[in-house]
Amino acid sequence: MTSQKFAALEYFAKSGLGSYEAVSDEFLSLYRDASTPVQIKLWIDRLGTFLLGRHNLLPDDYRRAPIDTLHHLLVPHESPRQFIHFYARADLTSPEIQAAADHVEALVDRLGTAFAAFLTLADVDGGADNLAQTFDEFYIDEFTDRHAAMSALTEIDEVIESVERLAQEHGLESVFTYDEDKLNEIFTAGYDLVELRGRMYVFIK
Repeated sequence: MTSQKFAALEYFAKSGLGSYEAVSDEFLSLYRDASTPVQIKLWIDRLGTFLLGRHNLLPDDYRRAPIDTLHHLLVPHESPRQFIHFYARADLTSPEIQAAADHVEALVDRLGTAFAAFLTLADVDGGADNLAQTFDEFYIDEFTDRHAAMSALTEIDEVIESVERLAQEHGLESVFTYDEDKLNEIFTAGYDLVELRGRMYVFIK
């Protein structure tokens, strides 16, 4: 006889079918229970990451991550009222995800589009309690585009101008070039850039 408490999980075990939300809420009740044996929790980690992969919810660099427990994986969600995208731990239940969505919506109302951009970073936990403080620590500013951000935060314009002047003095204008892709690569090694609603938002990595 199927237990009502684990009906979705048992149906999935028999058929391989079922709602991800329903199945995960059921196995997370075991996962979060302190009395559940460690081996059972390991099986739930494997089942959970399998389901996340099947629903294309695993982070892009999941296979390179050193830890593959649900507690440490951040997966994407969307808050429907403002179409806010955010990440939260994979071991949160549906009610907890909804509470996180309500919380980030309230913070976007208070902190604006820059905070909404911050939430789209794949290493920002939208379910964390200290989101506003973390945002304040890592947010740099908003700019019109990538080049404006690079110009404001580095001395690249002055460097290029100096090199161009030297090239002109020595008649080398035709051979002077610079690798814009490489400059962008160097710049983004230290900063996260998020383009949202026509503006570029910059955060410290």
